[in-house]
Amino acid sequence: MNNDLKNGEGKLPSDNTEQIKDKNDETLLARNDESNTIESSEQKDNVTEKKSETDVTDDQKDKNSKYSSPDKKGHGSEVKSKEKRKKVKTDELGREIVTKSVSTMYSVTMAVVYIVFVLIASGVCSYFAITIANDLFAFQKAEVTSEVSLGEFVTVSELADILGEEGIIKYPTVFKYYARLKQEPGDFQPGKYTVSSSLNYDSLLAFFKRQSSERVILTLTIPEGFTVDEIIDLFVSNGMGTKEGFVDAIQNGDYSDYKFIQLLEKQEISKDRKYRLEGYLFPDTYEFYQDWSESRIIRTLLDGFDAKFDDAYYDAIEQSDMTLDEYIILASMIESEAKYSTDFEIVSSVFHNRLNSKGKFPYLESDATIQYVFETHKNEITPDDLKIDTPYNTYLYEGLPPGAICNPGSTAILTAIQPGKSNYYYFVSRSNGEMLYASTKSEHEKNIAEIKAEK
Repeated sequence: MNNDLKNGEGKLPSDNTEQIKDKNDETLLARNDESNTIESSEQKDNVTEKKSETDVTDDQKDKNSKYSSPDKKGHGSEVKSKEKRKKVKTDELGREIVTKSVSTMYSVTMAVVYIVFVLIASGVCSYFAITIANDLFAFQKAEVTSEVSLGEFVTVSELADILGEEGIIKYPTVFKYYARLKQEPGDFQPGKYTVSSSLNYDSLLAFFKRQSSERVILTLTIPEGFTVDEIIDLFVSNGMGTKEGFVDAIQNGDYSDYKFIQLLEKQEISKDRKYRLEGYLFPDTYEFYQDWSESRIIRTLLDGFDAKFDDAYYDAIEQSDMTLDEYIILASMIESEAKYSTDFEIVSSVFHNRLNSKGKFPYLESDATIQYVFETHKNEITPDDLKIDTPYNTYLYEGLPPGAICNPGSTAILTAIQPGKSNYYYFVSRSNGEMLYASTKSEHEKNIAEIKAEK
């Protein structure tokens, strides 16, 4: 038989071959069915152990379908009806988990919430925009009338708060920002006003002012050496304030924002001092509104002092053994004693020499300090005047007087801080203002006799 096969004569007939193939196919199908049955049993047994072991992979399904494909005799008809299934999420028991409808519902809900939020936000913004615009332009506002009283130096911020409290405006903060945008200086006039809420912001800002054309502007010069009383008389004679108002502003006004006033108030001010601010009302030429209050006028003069008294003066005083007020008192004495500024340095040196030699010269002996006591100026100080018992009498009281005796200018202040150098301890002046100096008492008496002989 083997030889027949080798020689090609032992070939099997085609019918027998087909029968053998059919039997093989049937055997394979039977084995596959048996294998599938075993696998299904194992999968059911393991379904509660792990989810990963219950899933059949796509490759396994493809492999099974390959052997279960139908042939001419109709084998695998059940496999033919099965199509590739989509992979779905299942729980531990193999049940499908449905998420599509929940996800869709969540998206719709969020969209509705967003739309509602946008509508509410738009409505709120629109409401505030309309009400702020109505407050700004006074389109339709409930009529409110109120009495408003403004004090000195009211700022825009303070005015806004006042109008808000009185119900004239609804949004004080908006009023402040609007005034800032308009660069409003806030030069409001003190007084009582009847104001209505029907005014818009521009009208309100203008309402508390008077047009400059309606106000009288005065240009006044405060001479060097003027006393507080002389300054008050100058203002009152020009229709500005009252004497009582100026005295109150000078004695009781709050000017603690100035450094020199802070230094003044740190020390103990003598009860014998006539005017608290004597010496600090700087002499110069100023422009005033005639209707300004007394305190505002006084503040203008203090501004003048603050502008002239720079850091160099403060530095020099810090290195000295004298206080700022003591220098101002001394400067006022120099200003009052010397007629010409060319004598300021020497007159200052005389006073400094005496202050530095208190054992030998305890008294400054200045006629000008006695002159300050009199309500009207005296052309000559008499021997009786030298006996007047007052702390301002430097013939009877040692050292400096309790306060300045006038308001000195820049030169007198500078020479008080930086005196000239001399050996003089005395001076006397001629009627024309010329000064005669002496180092000894006898020399001084000769100078006095010389002047008397000239009369």
